[in-house]
Amino acid sequence: MNNPFHSNKKLFKRRKKTQHAHLHKTYVDKAISHEEFSVRDGEGHLRRSIATHQLYWLGAVFMLFVLVMLFRTAHLQIAEGDHYTRISENNSFDRMAVLPIRGNIYDRHGAPIAWNVGEAGNTVPERRYPGEGFSSLLGFIRYPKQDTGGEYYRRETEGAGGLEQKYNFLLAGGSGSIVLEKDAGGSVISELYIEEPTDGDTVEVSLDADIQKMLYTAIKQTAEEREFQSGSGSMLDVQTGEIIALVSYPDFDNNILVNRKEKIPKNYLQEQDEGVFVHRAVSGLYSPGSTVKPFFAVAALQEEIVAPTDIITSKGSITVQNPYDPDIVYTYKDWKPHGDLTMYDAIAQSSNVYFYYVGGGYGHIDKGLGIDRLNFYAEMFGFGRPTAIGVFHEPEGLVPNPKWKKERYGEGWTIGDTYNTVIGQYAFQVTPLQLARATAAIANGGMLLEPHLENNKQSKKVRLAIAEESLAMVRVGMRKTIVEGTARTLHTDAYNLAAKTGTAQVGTDGLLNSLLIGFFPYEKPAYAFVIVMERSEQESGAIVAARKFFNAVMTKHPHYMTGK
Repeated sequence: MNNPFHSNKKLFKRRKKTQHAHLHKTYVDKAISHEEFSVRDGEGHLRRSIATHQLYWLGAVFMLFVLVMLFRTAHLQIAEGDHYTRISENNSFDRMAVLPIRGNIYDRHGAPIAWNVGEAGNTVPERRYPGEGFSSLLGFIRYPKQDTGGEYYRRETEGAGGLEQKYNFLLAGGSGSIVLEKDAGGSVISELYIEEPTDGDTVEVSLDADIQKMLYTAIKQTAEEREFQSGSGSMLDVQTGEIIALVSYPDFDNNILVNRKEKIPKNYLQEQDEGVFVHRAVSGLYSPGSTVKPFFAVAALQEEIVAPTDIITSKGSITVQNPYDPDIVYTYKDWKPHGDLTMYDAIAQSSNVYFYYVGGGYGHIDKGLGIDRLNFYAEMFGFGRPTAIGVFHEPEGLVPNPKWKKERYGEGWTIGDTYNTVIGQYAFQVTPLQLARATAAIANGGMLLEPHLENNKQSKKVRLAIAEESLAMVRVGMRKTIVEGTARTLHTDAYNLAAKTGTAQVGTDGLLNSLLIGFFPYEKPAYAFVIVMERSEQESGAIVAARKFFNAVMTKHPHYMTGK
């Protein structure tokens, strides 16, 4: 008999075994509702099969995307290919010069005397200057030049004359290059520097712009008032050789030559005096006249031709008999009878007769210095050779001598030639800057300097083989020139000058050059100066200009007059 309970028990065991075998994964019929099936409760995982029509739709979308891309590519390459090719071809690459900015020039106090105005870029800013009184010294510039295609064939500014030319290697800088990519409309798309431009350096010179202007104004006003045709002046530091002022009159306006907004007036350059572009203080040659007497007084003391207190009497002239014909007598005049003179008096009164005695010999002085020693001392003080300032053409000048006369005229030397040489006449020629250098050597105790325009720079020096005592005696004579001599109108309690006047006849038309050399302050010399007024019937032009100048300096910059 079958036991139903037994059968049910066996059934229960099978089911239990089956549940154990599929505890983690159970396959169910897709007809079972997912709401009745709980994975969380361990009843298994529910998976659905992807329908076939869904795969068809996914493939269709992908194919559509591919077709759109192919169509767009074809459209750009075929339908619009020519258009975009033209755009690409119209993009351009231009290589352009990038111009440097020129450096400025400043005076010793940092005041600009050559500077730029305007914006930089593919052109250069315009140059500006203080104008008249500075132009011949500074020169001007020539701007970069372009050809008809706009290309620069001269990329840097170039100095033309003066300090602009002297220091061009510092001021000019160097140009650069840039590549610009532009679209068809001309707009810049990109830019690439191939070489950066190098701007010019600034230059600081030894000039004082105020002193320069004062000296020029004094010379100009004197020329206009006293009918002098031209003039020049300089002032330099007797210890360093630094040039404080260097003036030439008349002057032009270099701003006219560098102004690109306005045309240069027609015939402007041609209408200027032919000498307006020559800096007279450096390039002009003049007979020094009596301004050489202090230097030959040093020579006479040094060679013991005379003692400073020895008396020589000037009666207004001396006479010399021709050694080959006793009927011929030559007369050499003083500008007036001076009576008894010491060396101090001879310098102060500018006696010619005194220097005839010590230069060529006369009366109780048998031979005097003679032409060879006159040449020796003149050359020692720097006459007959350039100062080496390094700007403008600088002539050597001339100290007459027998060899020169023989070569030039085929004639022998005479005592009259010596007399005329010792008073700065005959063919004696110097530049004003040579006179300033020689004057500084008397003032500073016998150091011959090279005048220069670099600020805060010590000049090269040469110690002259001259005793300080001889120089000091001559300084006393130059001070006496101011106190009671030919330049006494410059005597004032406000400042103490020491000086020597000079006058030289120009040609045969009766015109004269007026010269003045000197130093200040007398007690402790700091500065030497030279003023030359050219071609007038009047003699006192240099003294008048000096008075205007020193009064102006004393008013605005009194420290110069005291040497502080």
